[in-house]
Amino acid sequence: MHRSDTLANSPKQGGGRVSRAVYVCVALLVVASASVACSICAGSFATRSTLPEKHSQAGCVVAGVLKNAKPSADDLGGTTELHIATVLKPGKLLGTTAVILLPKYYPTIASTPPSYLAFFDETDGELRLNFGTATTPELTAYIRAIAKFTPRERTAQLAVAFDHLEAADEAIAAEAFLEFALASDADIANAKAIYRPKKLRDWLNSTGTKTERLGLYAILLALTGEADDRRLFQAWTTQERFAGQLSGVLAGAVLLDSASGWAEVRRLLHDAKKPFEQRLSALQAVRFLQATRGVEQRIPIMDCLAPLCADVDFADLVMDDLRRWAWWDHTEAIIAQYKATSPRGLKRSILRYALSSPDRPCAAFVATVRAGEPEVVAKAEASLRN
Repeated sequence: MHRSDTLANSPKQGGGRVSRAVYVCVALLVVASASVACSICAGSFATRSTLPEKHSQAGCVVAGVLKNAKPSADDLGGTTELHIATVLKPGKLLGTTAVILLPKYYPTIASTPPSYLAFFDETDGELRLNFGTATTPELTAYIRAIAKFTPRERTAQLAVAFDHLEAADEAIAAEAFLEFALASDADIANAKAIYRPKKLRDWLNSTGTKTERLGLYAILLALTGEADDRRLFQAWTTQERFAGQLSGVLAGAVLLDSASGWAEVRRLLHDAKKPFEQRLSALQAVRFLQATRGVEQRIPIMDCLAPLCADVDFADLVMDDLRRWAWWDHTEAIIAQYKATSPRGLKRSILRYALSSPDRPCAAFVATVRAGEPEVVAKAEASLRN
């Protein structure tokens, strides 16, 4: 079965089966944001932003209580007073303001006015609400704790997030996980001194841990764990609860035991009979290892990827990876696929690779294709610019 087919063994969402195209879209989304998103856990989180990130982009941030909500006469809008309790970022315009009139109607639930966190832009001398959300004192304190560090102090930010990954307040735990999901692979690896192996083992062995977080916790444990943890990773590769989070388990297995770990990655990645999402997990593990161990692991990485240049399900993804990494080891084999294949998307990936390569054979290949198919080359060039 190819990516255009549906997955008989894929997880269900909304009552339907997830098509291979969905997995590819998520994979390409992560690739597009590879410099800022974790290969292991970003996925559908790659387009989101954390509340501390919104804090850094806003001109003014305050927390307070919503009161005196008034609907408009037509019931299509209204106003609500925000009584400020905490100023997280004063900006230039807030001054001594104690109450801000929001141009939205937020009705009070029961008799308790909701606590609210508001992010404002400072535009044309006015505070304009950009984003707002319900909050608690604990969530507000968490945001303030991370926001006091700059983006250059990424390890310090991740240290705060790590301490809240399994917070009792799910809103805080979700924010902490998102902080890691949007961190680069290099930032996650560089922060390994802040991780606590015992906590990670407990979280990984707990059935109460959300499944979407298992891949991240696995890679964090591998970065700072012990040799004995190899047995845990071997067991997790076959456990059902880790089936959708294999990328972190596989990358961790390589970090803890290179020979056996790479054998497992190759076994999954090269087996065309395996479900596409499992093979994609193996590719995501390879991406993490390239981003964090690219020099020392180049040979096994290329051994894994070389056969996939002729794999109809993975050739386009692999070629795009090799192009981004500027690894031109298999130029001849990739160029040869242009005549051997017909899918338009794959041809474009081959051209994108060739257009980016400094090798002379690629320049000659592009010139030949341009002479016969100028519009195809033009589209490939346009896609590189976007």
